[in-house]
Amino acid sequence: MGSTRQSTGAPGGGTDRDRAAARVEPTPPTAASRGTLDAFFGSVRVFVTVIPLGVLSLALGCGQDHSTRLTVVVESDLVAPSELDAVEIVVDGTDAGGAVQSAVLDLAEGSGGELPARVGVTYAGGGAPLGPLHLRAIGRRGGEIVAEAEIEASFVLDRASEVRLYLSRGCVDVTCPPSQVCVAGACEDRPDGGAPPDGGGPVDAGMCPPPFDDCTAAPGCETNLASDSRHCGGCFSDCRGEPNVSAADCVGGACAPTECDAGWGDCDDGAPGCETDLRSTRRHCGACGEDCLAGPRVTGARCAASACEITSCDSDYDDCNLDASDGCETNIKTTPAHCNECGRDCATRVGPRVATTRCESGNCLLETCEPGFFDCDEDEDNGCECASGCRGDSCM
Repeated sequence: MGSTRQSTGAPGGGTDRDRAAARVEPTPPTAASRGTLDAFFGSVRVFVTVIPLGVLSLALGCGQDHSTRLTVVVESDLVAPSELDAVEIVVDGTDAGGAVQSAVLDLAEGSGGELPARVGVTYAGGGAPLGPLHLRAIGRRGGEIVAEAEIEASFVLDRASEVRLYLSRGCVDVTCPPSQVCVAGACEDRPDGGAPPDGGGPVDAGMCPPPFDDCTAAPGCETNLASDSRHCGGCFSDCRGEPNVSAADCVGGACAPTECDAGWGDCDDGAPGCETDLRSTRRHCGACGEDCLAGPRVTGARCAASACEITSCDSDYDDCNLDASDGCETNIKTTPAHCNECGRDCATRVGPRVATTRCESGNCLLETCEPGFFDCDEDEDNGCECASGCRGDSCM
């Protein structure tokens, strides 16, 4: 079997001539499209079955052995067709006595194509090598490569196996040297194994006790699908390929992100990877579970740059301290410093020599005067205007 890598840059494996001769365009499921094409590459005969999703059947000998096959599944977090409008799947069997072939899935609007894409590769038997096969998925937008994923795998005799390739958004615009490929946004060495070691073949189907399986070149049932993050729940299901994940563990056969890319969080247990944008999601603002509507008397809020902003409150209340954690904390009908609106301070709304004020129904009122002064006319605008006491509404 083998290991998965993702990359950006020019595709490799095989010559341009080989690719052109073996390309298969997906076609609608009509009766005419369900035939079989025979192509010859040297002494190796290759059978290409043309059906929807570009399923390609590669025979590595004279007669196909349908019980021994690989299914290559291509998935992506890139959105079709705005970010990804075509996926090419390349099967390079030259190291196993075969040839290079490719199938293209059109994801353009109106094409009917959709992910995941699947390619079937069938072993021919007759003593032909079981591998290695070099498998590559190439994602394009407008003819330009935006992401790649590759794997080296081998047939397992008398077993139908599945390998997965993930075209990651994290690898867009990442350029690696020829000896490396991009994995979850970082360059790593290309895969160099995949074929069973000499003298030790893979384990037959049904021989591995759960949760173990034979996923690598090592003999036996060497992989624990319940805890191996590179083979989590199934061979080649790599947790690092999930969206916006920097690091992850495999727990009970399910990926559990331990570190997310900056600005992202794993807030929804039902969605793969770190699916939540913490910079703009109201229910998870800055961190999972930080709901901008959770504060008291808040009726409207938004998340901007990972911070909550309150946009509306219950009647008679407002967020005057601009701290979303305590919600709409101020009663603007009774608070002198914020009377009828935030920042309207009654101390600045009355005349001189006033000691205290009050806010009543959103109106600023004079409450007490400084010692020795009196408010005789009950006019807040001139404050405590009398120094000698009152005679009616006039000064003495």
